[in-house]
Amino acid sequence: MSAPSTPCRNCGSTESFVRYDFPAHGKTIRECRRCRLMVLDPMPSLQELHAVYNQTYFENEQLTQGDPSGVYGYVDYISERINKQTGYRRICERLRADARPAVEPPRLLDYGCGLGFFIDAAFEHGFAVEGIEFNAYAREYIRKRYRHPVFGPDELAGRGPYDVITMFDVIEHLHEPFATVERLRDLLAPGGILVVLTMDCTSVTSRLLGKRLEDFRRIREHLYFFNRANLSSILEARGFTMLGVESIGHNFEFRLLASRIRATLPVAGAPLEWLLRVVPFLAHRSIHVNPRTKFIAYARKTI
Repeated sequence: MSAPSTPCRNCGSTESFVRYDFPAHGKTIRECRRCRLMVLDPMPSLQELHAVYNQTYFENEQLTQGDPSGVYGYVDYISERINKQTGYRRICERLRADARPAVEPPRLLDYGCGLGFFIDAAFEHGFAVEGIEFNAYAREYIRKRYRHPVFGPDELAGRGPYDVITMFDVIEHLHEPFATVERLRDLLAPGGILVVLTMDCTSVTSRLLGKRLEDFRRIREHLYFFNRANLSSILEARGFTMLGVESIGHNFEFRLLASRIRATLPVAGAPLEWLLRVVPFLAHRSIHVNPRTKFIAYARKTI
């Protein structure tokens, strides 16, 4: 395919190529030759994106079936709560060490807070927490379960200043990720910290698996695909100093891990699912996996 005339949203180059193609769904993922930012083409409309974000986003049994039209959300997000919060503790400990609040407790905003698991962990680590969430079902879930304040994205104006803003698995979903970074920077206090967790689209594992990788197959919700270098340059160009970038893994229930591996690599997943049938008590045991397909970036506001 010839390169589109639309300039890269990051570096302005008009030189791009199709890295991955999903012809049955009329979608491609194009990669900029200069900065290597990848973009879904064509992008879904805002209405199409909003149709994905409902209760089924957190209870989607189609996720592990392989067809990209059903690859979105989570199989059972609520059951992953303990596993997620185990990883959140280390992040919270680092943020408590790096934050420079003018007064205690430091204020933290989780932008795209899901069902509130991270803001609950941050609260336990001494932060005054708030959440912004796009999914109306998720906002109601948080309001019923916690006392933590949570708002819709249209309620962000006038909030802040915050000592920390986190974005976990969010930036790749946004139609306007660069404008959002600038908006969040303005909500940070001087010296405040922005934390971004997203897919590492050019890691060795991501390249080896290619379009079979779940994050690439999420063509109903993933619009941008970053790597460590271009995300760092994007943040630095918008008034941040990088504090660190590192690969990040996750704790999975063995049954969920096996089903997701089967959807990506059937040859590897089938033996794992056979093992679960033979040794069923392993199903709900947790295992830490870091295939280096995701990274977390910490950046401090400088201007």
